[in-house]
Amino acid sequence: MNKFFKGIGFYLLIGIIIVGMVQFLGKPTEKVKEYEFSEVYRELSDENISKLYFINETAVEGTIKDKGTKFRTYMPEEVMGEKFSDEVLKQIKEGKITSIGGEVKPSAPWFVEMLPTLLLIFFILILWFVFMNQSQGGGGKVMNFGKSKAKVHKD
Repeated sequence: MNKFFKGIGFYLLIGIIIVGMVQFLGKPTEKVKEYEFSEVYRELSDENISKLYFINETAVEGTIKDKGTKFRTYMPEEVMGEKFSDEVLKQIKEGKITSIGGEVKPSAPWFVEMLPTLLLIFFILILWFVFMNQSQGGGGKVMNFGKSKAKVHKD
């Protein structure tokens, strides 16, 4: 049993070393600054945004021209209306926004959606198996409590 734990510890240590190497030697991630929507709208009004990337329905990422700063903001759904889109489209036509993109809202895979149902069915099958096994006298022999196994000895 002790060798088993030493083996797990060894593989755990190897895993931690690999994760650490990937973390430290991997590409550095870009810093994305969180901005308030009001700041982003002011920059958009001043025509100081070069790239916009819409994520889901309320998040926007982009780049500010002067600073080269990458930003992310979350917009209220009420603001994400006609006035904002008209301003963005106007600046795209004028060439002030060089790049615009979007991303579809991700949906969960079918197997993730079915997981709770499958787990419930699996749990019910296990309960059914345990109850049937016990009621038929198998397993722990729960239903055999009144039967004595004593033997009569002749003297």
